[in-house]
Amino acid sequence: MTNRFWLLIILICLFEPLSSQSLSKYFSIDTYYREVPIFDSLFCNKDSVSKKDCGFFEYYFTNKGNLIYLPYCNRQIETNFYIGTYSLTDSGIVCTLNKKYSVKMTYLYVYKDSVNNLEIEEVKDITDYNSGKFKKSRAYQQFFPKNNCPDFPYAKRDYIHNILGKKLKETPLRYGLAAGNVFESNKKYETIFVSRIKKITVISGL
Repeated sequence: MTNRFWLLIILICLFEPLSSQSLSKYFSIDTYYREVPIFDSLFCNKDSVSKKDCGFFEYYFTNKGNLIYLPYCNRQIETNFYIGTYSLTDSGIVCTLNKKYSVKMTYLYVYKDSVNNLEIEEVKDITDYNSGKFKKSRAYQQFFPKNNCPDFPYAKRDYIHNILGKKLKETPLRYGLAAGNVFESNKKYETIFVSRIKKITVISGL
């Protein structure tokens, strides 16, 4: 056999492992994160995380490489579960979303005074989560860099933009605006989120 033939065999052997290594990497187990605003410019102070019950985002990364994303606000009229994929890189997480599943919410209000409806004692979510449907959604991508903080493993800094969308500078804290957003684990919200998606047949197996 010619030297050219053996050179070709060697090159194939060398580059085959590289192609397999370039495949997307996923979390080894299903992983939940809540994206919340933070006012600490170093992205590591738990006390500076926003405590509001609205305006945060939920991410559920499956070990199959799929992603379920939910913009959260308590007692929404309609809930949109955005569906896509993700990949882990050396510098962070790349999230790609391309469709959404929408469901109208139904709540049962329990009043302390059942006759006059004076004060709400409890609000029960009685939504039929399988009554929703897929809707068209503009595909878009997000990137969350790794963060050097054990409590918030990923963080994204906010910037002031001009009218053309050009990034100008970091958001000044004196404006009362958050420095950016961080990913945090939260067992309370994770339990609620997982219980919801398990009720939805078309996305529970992602």
